Amino acid sequence: MSDDFNPRSVNYFISDANALNIIKIKNLKKSSLPDMIFETINPKKDAEVEFNIKVPFYFDEMILSPSPLIYDGDIIKSDVIIDDDEFSFGNFSIGKSNSIIKKDSLGEMDVDTLRLNKKIKEFTVKIKIFNKSGKKTGIKLINIVITNRDKNFSNPILPGMSDTVILSVPKISQLEQQVNYAGDICSPTSLSMLLNYYGIDVSTVSCASDVIDTSKNIYGNWIFNTSYASTKNLYSFIVRINSYDELKRYLQKGIPVIASITFGPDELKNSPIKKTTGHLLVIKGIDKNGNIITNDPAALNSSRVEVVYDKKEFANAWFKNKYGTSYILVDDIFKLISSAVPYSEIKKDDDVLTQITPDEEIRLVERTADSILVEAVEQKIEGKDGKPEGYKGYIDRYGFSLPKSYNAFVSEKLAKIYDDKRIEIDKTISAGTRIDILDDYDNFFLAMVDNMMFFISKKDVITDSDLHDIKDTGKAVIEKARDFIGTVYYWGGRTSDKLDCSGLTSLIHKIYGYTIPRDANDQFIYSKKIKTFNELKLGDLIFSTKENSDFVDHVMLYSGDGNIIEATKECNCVREIPFLQKFEIDLKNVIYGKKINGKKIYFGRFIDDNTLKDDKKSDKKNLNKNTKTKIKKSIPNKTYKKTSKKNRSKK
Repeated sequence: MSDDFNPRSVNYFISDANALNIIKIKNLKKSSLPDMIFETINPKKDAEVEFNIKVPFYFDEMILSPSPLIYDGDIIKSDVIIDDDEFSFGNFSIGKSNSIIKKDSLGEMDVDTLRLNKKIKEFTVKIKIFNKSGKKTGIKLINIVITNRDKNFSNPILPGMSDTVILSVPKISQLEQQVNYAGDICSPTSLSMLLNYYGIDVSTVSCASDVIDTSKNIYGNWIFNTSYASTKNLYSFIVRINSYDELKRYLQKGIPVIASITFGPDELKNSPIKKTTGHLLVIKGIDKNGNIITNDPAALNSSRVEVVYDKKEFANAWFKNKYGTSYILVDDIFKLISSAVPYSEIKKDDDVLTQITPDEEIRLVERTADSILVEAVEQKIEGKDGKPEGYKGYIDRYGFSLPKSYNAFVSEKLAKIYDDKRIEIDKTISAGTRIDILDDYDNFFLAMVDNMMFFISKKDVITDSDLHDIKDTGKAVIEKARDFIGTVYYWGGRTSDKLDCSGLTSLIHKIYGYTIPRDANDQFIYSKKIKTFNELKLGDLIFSTKENSDFVDHVMLYSGDGNIIEATKECNCVREIPFLQKFEIDLKNVIYGKKINGKKIYFGRFIDDNTLKDDKKSDKKNLNKNTKTKIKKSIPNKTYKKTSKKNRSKK
């Protein structure tokens, strides 16, 4: 199996207590984000919860990271039980925390990391809250990092110019702190930078005194640092990031990342320290050359804190040596909002605007007591001032998940998924959904999307590497489109269940690695213009306007021999018919812009086209290319034609 889909770590993100297999619960009530997953019933009594976790991913290293709501004097104790053997991730209490070291035949609890001597996939989590403050306490969320140390490190795809992003994180040097332990506080210094980034005024020295691990007399216990940040009205936890693509997704959401790194002499040039067995710094951006912009607290003074590291060297220090271990601090949990499985719908005025699969990025626009207004970032349409933006509307179902990178597409119309015993689960995954393949098992992949792990048949998946091997993408697109014949027409549909005309074309393109605009008129504007029938290839698009109008309101796939595949109201389904049958003229007699019964006909193409060109301009815009896939189309910041709401092109 290729190391390209062989991640060493999985983040098991728990955002809803109702989904847990709870064994014991005391003085806690279950809840889910955006509130918290557990909250105390009586704040004057201690609380406890115990639940079982079984995952299909075999691992031998774990970090249990709750994000607690507690106050001065309160204590949260986190343990795991494996084969009746209990290991503790310590007792966190502000300024009085202590780790509990343990080593036996099963494994070793080393401060903040449990390393096992065998691979497991089942364990029990036990969390206790000792309420001393008399205030309402609870657990906001939990992330459990599980790692298979035997998996090989694979060099991540390196960021390029299109990944450029930088966040304005305050610069603080640990060496400027007037304390005799200044050389030991890279972790709380990094933490104080992010607390101040989120508007929480906490000094580095105060932060250090509140996160100290009194058992080891150290300031870098990962769990105590993030637990402390969680008490500051943030959501904070440990993750392991597997790729630069994942990192970019955090940064694009306005979330800086505190990274743990290890390197030897001359292995990380520009570093203010020669070597380290463990150092923490803030990643705040990626520059135009794809290198990593950091605030490194080990700098002599604040003016030197910003350090840019070579992306290859930093990958070794972070991904290879430390498995991408990171602190995540989030001020608004809606930065982690995600679509539900298998999809969510975005609506406005009771009309469905579009459907979004759980792999797609969505952004919170506005939240009220009754509704959540979001933007479907990846589904571009005409926006204000004619500039492209994602669909905005009210989401019907949503959850929360961590940013992920994906390495495959579901290709089967409605793919079945299976549990650990390869028994079918009562859920399906829509074609076009991107998934993260975690492992390879004979005829199945172990995969993940959102917070769900499952097995999926290999025949239902196209991996990124598979896309390179497709010799005729246009032919593949048409063969796949024929699988959808008979699917119900549905205004706003863009999943396997239901489709509108542009939902069909955008979904089919997505399966083969192309992100094209959401609606027909926008697809027309940004497609390469094909002027004659003789130039048409399989998978090209055929557009038609409204009657006596220049506005494109319908799009079809050219399937060869004068035929089209379309999702249409005319039959309330997806169908394949001759162009002649629909328009009463043979397609070979149609030229670009020809008017037929008051409607103009145009031809366009995205497949194997390296440029997007506005129909009004002759200049060409370079596309950002994903080096693991076919050319991945994205919409440049160009002027859209103005359209009214009633003219949205999803016929």
